Amino acid sequence: MTQPVRQPGTEAKNGAGGEMQSTLLRVSGIFSTGLQAVDSNIIHLPLPVAQTLLELPEHQVTQVALVLDQERDSLMVATALRKQLMGAPVEVLTWRESMPMLAQILRLDHAFNYIMNGVVLVMVGLGILNTILMRVLERRYEFGVCKALGLRPLQLAVMIVGESLALTTISLALGLLLGLSVQHYFATSGLDLRWVFKPGLNPALIFDPILYSSLSLDRIAWSVVIVFMMATILSFYPALKAARTELPDSLKVL
Repeated sequence: MTQPVRQPGTEAKNGAGGEMQSTLLRVSGIFSTGLQAVDSNIIHLPLPVAQTLLELPEHQVTQVALVLDQERDSLMVATALRKQLMGAPVEVLTWRESMPMLAQILRLDHAFNYIMNGVVLVMVGLGILNTILMRVLERRYEFGVCKALGLRPLQLAVMIVGESLALTTISLALGLLLGLSVQHYFATSGLDLRWVFKPGLNPALIFDPILYSSLSLDRIAWSVVIVFMMATILSFYPALKAARTELPDSLKVL
């Protein structure tokens, strides 16, 4: 059995009838993605040349892909195209419908992200509770003096809650400043993953090896609100401990 040999500038494809087709092409330029598996297997052809190679009529194509600025607009665009192309012998699919396995992987990734975010929030909550509680336990003598001077338990509790909210506000401001600075770097410069995929990559997968981060205002707002509410709720227990400070015992602590 003989096997066609590909020479530089020659491309072989299966035609419309299922037979192997070949043609001689002139190389007009070389592009590089930095991914060896892509650069050694992918070529770009003019549409008329590809139609001739695949034995397709001039007005026919096998697939048209639309690249959108926002992934969340894919369903809306697909719905609008289905209405406009109703009755035409074409099938309009979103990327999730055309690649269900990749969609499942992304759903699993999102679920894992939610779990990790929950773990991070629990650790943040424990850190906040530990910080506030230790500050309360170390200041029992001060609270005893305040109560001896006539400060009521409710006023002590409000003072502790106010201190915890002030500490949370400062921490959130510093965290946003640091986090947004890092996010701005990866949003502009990106994360270069070419060294990760250089050993090998499926040639069917074509994507930009430099990933750019994207962060919406909704996520920032929800994160700030959740942390602030969590700090408020967690400060109630240390505030209750401070409000229940007993005068005889607290004044003995020096």
